[in-house]
Amino acid sequence: MAERIAACLPGAEAGDVAVALSAGRLPAGAGPLREAVELAAALPGRDAPAFHAATALLLAEALEGESPLAPPDLAAYHDAHSDAYRAAPAAVRAALMNGFRLLHDTGAAPLQPPPTLAERATRARVVVEAGLAGAPLHLRLPLQAALAGGPPGETEALWRDRGRDLVAAPPVADAMRHLYETRDDWDPWRDWPDDRIAQEGVAIPFEAP
Repeated sequence: MAERIAACLPGAEAGDVAVALSAGRLPAGAGPLREAVELAAALPGRDAPAFHAATALLLAEALEGESPLAPPDLAAYHDAHSDAYRAAPAAVRAALMNGFRLLHDTGAAPLQPPPTLAERATRARVVVEAGLAGAPLHLRLPLQAALAGGPPGETEALWRDRGRDLVAAPPVADAMRHLYETRDDWDPWRDWPDDRIAQEGVAIPFEAP
């Protein structure tokens, strides 16, 4: 993937792109590297996987407050390429649309229109619920209730306290991911400071494309 992004611009090194993809941000003064990433993120028809990866990188550094791009510039990517994001594989579409949704929610870059719930979800709710059929009752019941719109607190506590174990239970992790993707009020770490989240929080795993 790094080679495909670097190929967008002479002078960009694949090794530098690989480091940036791993870190989730571009180094300061990246020059040709940044130009290659921004160009790849603007060319959905040239190389779709490189387009997706470059867009994800720009979103990641923006959401971490590390981007030299102004939020309206990133909103312009969405406005120009939203059809291409919708056409991406489900897991990729959901990841990108949730990134843009978080950017929209800050108020710094309102999107017209913002991503819909369906665009933000890797899987439809009915599919997620069906996958829970064999899950232990103490997990299935609170998840079903939260998926139906009930209070999310019990599922937040489950992920906060047992996330490392639940990652290994795909139907349960799928349901937690769906809550993260579609419920703006679902936040297992709402009372934690950022440093504790970084040290102890278990990230919701995105499904591999």
